[in-house]
Amino acid sequence: MKRALIVTLIILLTWVAYSQSGDKPKVLAQVGETKITEGDVNEFLQEIPSVYRSQFQTPEGKRALLNKLIQIELFSQEARRLKLDKRPEIKRTIDLLTKRVLEMAYVDYLKTKVGKIKEDELMAYYEKHKKEFMVPERIKARHILVKTKEEAEAIKKRLKSGKSFAQLAKEVSICPSGKRGGELGWIEAGNMVPEFEKVALSLKKGEISDVVHTRFGYHIIQVEDKVKAHQKSFAEAKKEIEKRLRQIKEREMIGTTRKRLEKEEKVVIFGN
Repeated sequence: MKRALIVTLIILLTWVAYSQSGDKPKVLAQVGETKITEGDVNEFLQEIPSVYRSQFQTPEGKRALLNKLIQIELFSQEARRLKLDKRPEIKRTIDLLTKRVLEMAYVDYLKTKVGKIKEDELMAYYEKHKKEFMVPERIKARHILVKTKEEAEAIKKRLKSGKSFAQLAKEVSICPSGKRGGELGWIEAGNMVPEFEKVALSLKKGEISDVVHTRFGYHIIQVEDKVKAHQKSFAEAKKEIEKRLRQIKEREMIGTTRKRLEKEEKVVIFGN
């Protein structure tokens, strides 16, 4: 019960903060003197775990969220009328969550104080961390997997006679990828079984391998495309570098501010 109450209070406190900012949004419902807007529903939607969110993005789903917000407002108003918010355990939870919301708001405020990152800072980071912007060799491949070498040799002969690799994969491959015509997508070097990788990386674009044995069985591999290992240019890496530096500066801003406030407020931590 307490956990559910905490989640509801977080939603309510976020909802209140959202409702008090920005332009006047479309009003969808009114409970007493309180208006529930389209913005409130959209904000409520963001509080739902992403794995479930899509089912609430339909008109029917948003109506369900609106109905829930109406219930939250009705019941919270009634709880206040009954002075449930004055109960010590409820008041402590409300106080804690209010502080938590304010802490998050202040952290967001501090992040806005990180100015634009200069070009020379970005370049300096790139030069210092070049190895982190290496793109490993990768291939786009299909394969057919069977249990025995004899089966694989027979399939190889059929491929040489002009049979479609994708069609044969659908017909005979015991790998789940067989349903997709053996499609494995893009695979980076280092992410394949060693025996498979050694052969796959040696193939040219469009080439089909001989039979390859791994612990999974016997494979025939087709490479559809290849990208050689290469160094990302500064232009290619720039957005990622800017994101990294911004995060670093934000953490520094938060850490420095905490130290300053601890000193100003004379924080004392007592031993156990």
